[in-house]
Amino acid sequence: MRTEPKLSPERIELLLRLSRRGLMVVLAMLVIAGSTILAHLIRPGTPLADWPSRLPWLIPLSIVFMVAIIIAPGGKLRWRGDGPEELAILQDELRLANLARAQRFALFAVLLSQIPLALLLSGLPSASAVMAMAVSSVTLGVVTLIASFLVLDTE
Repeated sequence: MRTEPKLSPERIELLLRLSRRGLMVVLAMLVIAGSTILAHLIRPGTPLADWPSRLPWLIPLSIVFMVAIIIAPGGKLRWRGDGPEELAILQDELRLANLARAQRFALFAVLLSQIPLALLLSGLPSASAVMAMAVSSVTLGVVTLIASFLVLDTE
């Protein structure tokens, strides 16, 4: 006779909070990186485009700061990956449905943005326009995916 492992609702809630916090940090990193690259492609020489070369020490400092935000509040709580709580989170049907909805939102956002982006970037040289289109499409897709998943997952 096989017994099911006992799930801890408190641990599941803490792991979900830790997961959301990590997604928010990744979202912030993607927005900063995407906007910096876009600024460098569209308007080189502006403060937003040149901050990595003017303040290079800020990049590792921000990475350490963001990792500390993710790790510190968890204390001894770590994502093991094979624990019963982690498996319950990964196999939760509502969470998987929300992820699928977020993927559809991201796809629609990217598809709907292509024509306006092409019109906005048409004044740039072709190489810069193509790169700006690619960077903005990828950034928009990933940011929309993560943001919509965070919004849908809290409901």
